[in-house]
Amino acid sequence: MIEIFTIGRANADLIFNDAEQSVSKLHAELTVSADGRNFYLVDCGSSNGTFVQRQGRWERIKQEVVNSDDAVRFGSTTVQMKDLLRKLPRRQPPVIKGPPPSQPAKTSLQPYRNPENGQVEYR
Repeated sequence: MIEIFTIGRANADLIFNDAEQSVSKLHAELTVSADGRNFYLVDCGSSNGTFVQRQGRWERIKQEVVNSDDAVRFGSTTVQMKDLLRKLPRRQPPVIKGPPPSQPAKTSLQPYRNPENGQVEYR
């Protein structure tokens, strides 16, 4: 199951306390693959941009595959992906609510042939 985490200044899974407010309230989303090895970063229309450092240069992104060794920047806040990944909240598997699936009732009926009409009945 993939997981999607929101990144921002408020009401997000990962909150940056940014005095300059260069990080938007909802700045970006990070999708983590089921095996926890692949990451997809999407800018959510932030005012100050989301950037990934590639070959020593900052590249502004809209959506990008990133890896744990990348440096990323949200507005003026820079973080290493491996540090960001460590701070993500651990989620519990979903709890399935409701009654358990019904199973057929177990019976101990035995076949019996009615001597009057020859029909098989169960008793």
